[in-house]
Amino acid sequence: RLNDIDLLGIDLSTIPKDSIERIEITRGNSGAVLYGGGAVGGVINIITKTGVGLPPSARIETGFGSFNQAEVNGSAAVSHGPFSASVFANGVDSDGYRVNSALRQRNAVGDLRYNGSDGSAWVNIVADDQHLGLPGARLVDQAAGINELVTDRRGATTPNAFADKTGAGLVLGVSRKIGDSVEVIVDGNLRRKEQKAFSSLFGFDTSDARELTTAAITPRAIIDTRIAGMPTKVIAGFDYYNSKLEAKRSVTLNDPPIHTYNLQQQSTAAYAQQTLAVLPTTDLSWGGRLEQMQLNAHDTFDPAAPGAFPFFDAAAIPLDKTETNYAAHFGVEHRFSPMLAVFGRVAHSFRTPNVDERVGVNAFPVDFNLKTQTSRDIEGGLRGRFGRLAWQTSVYDMQLTNEILFIPFPPIGANINLDPTRRYGVETAASLDLTDTVRLKGALSYTRENSAR
Repeated sequence: RLNDIDLLGIDLSTIPKDSIERIEITRGNSGAVLYGGGAVGGVINIITKTGVGLPPSARIETGFGSFNQAEVNGSAAVSHGPFSASVFANGVDSDGYRVNSALRQRNAVGDLRYNGSDGSAWVNIVADDQHLGLPGARLVDQAAGINELVTDRRGATTPNAFADKTGAGLVLGVSRKIGDSVEVIVDGNLRRKEQKAFSSLFGFDTSDARELTTAAITPRAIIDTRIAGMPTKVIAGFDYYNSKLEAKRSVTLNDPPIHTYNLQQQSTAAYAQQTLAVLPTTDLSWGGRLEQMQLNAHDTFDPAAPGAFPFFDAAAIPLDKTETNYAAHFGVEHRFSPMLAVFGRVAHSFRTPNVDERVGVNAFPVDFNLKTQTSRDIEGGLRGRFGRLAWQTSVYDMQLTNEILFIPFPPIGANINLDPTRRYGVETAASLDLTDTVRLKGALSYTRENSAR
């Protein structure tokens, strides 16, 4: 899992592009059964190369562009018998178009693997380092006669702002085949991420320094067999995640912190999902997940730190919380012919607030107690293919409870839970292969939203 318990988005640049074998996408919230909280909008599964059984190879490529951009990609792989090793690395330097928009990035991933007839074992190591300048927005105010997109489009509102990140991760795993139909996989990982950020806007300086450590173990079993002659596949497993965050907020990175937030979150879950081919043309799938989350959060406030306002600020209210959530999925697909199929699904999922959303809760003093967002989805549709034309259309209805909303107001914004919300609409997508090398793709969607507020 690349998602962490903070608000920082997934940094796909930490995966060198040459290391990717393929990418699988699960739309909607049905992926929540296998992958847990946070998968309410879908799942992107990136499968990387291993080098197993491949001849020795090495590759290096470089590119140059405007604004002093330079990029280097390198990869190497070797295998001998059941053993293989591979390494992929990437580096990018760019001054950027605008003032203070420079990017300096390095990342690498190494994989050592044993692949035998009855199982495999692997060690995967990743590391990344990134510096990013943050120039801020350009001001456009026609009433005041200000349009920086014309007068100074390459300038910076925040010429000293930046965000730095370094990370490292270790993955260990083994798999074992039991008979012809069962594979047991036991793997775990340890990730550490350090971040530093500074911004100065309208005379207000703020900085954030944090350390996040996540440990996980995720054993599972995959069963491919037959029930009464019908092919079936079952995936069942257990997930345990333990994340610890220490975040220090101050005026500058060298100042004593005004707030020191410490949050520890543990989640334990059991899940199972089955797909059954009841007919050669009809598949059923169903599954469920039960997950318990334990959170401990507290804040140390220093009223004597530079920039502190003890009359308008205070330590957050400590929170010690345990809650249980569930995800469920049921789906059906029937293929009338290779040209036309009908499908439908119902699902329930959840999204636990991340630590940054809890720190930014709309309360004074902060109490960390933001509620978990839940969702119930119903979707049905058709998909088909006529010659070179492939298409899919579906209707859906989504009921959200405690949806988490960010309200952007100075100086840092706030997060709240909304009243029950309903979204429903239609989605249609199509692709047309004009030739073997040229494809046209298009999509159309219509969404309505109702709120009980």
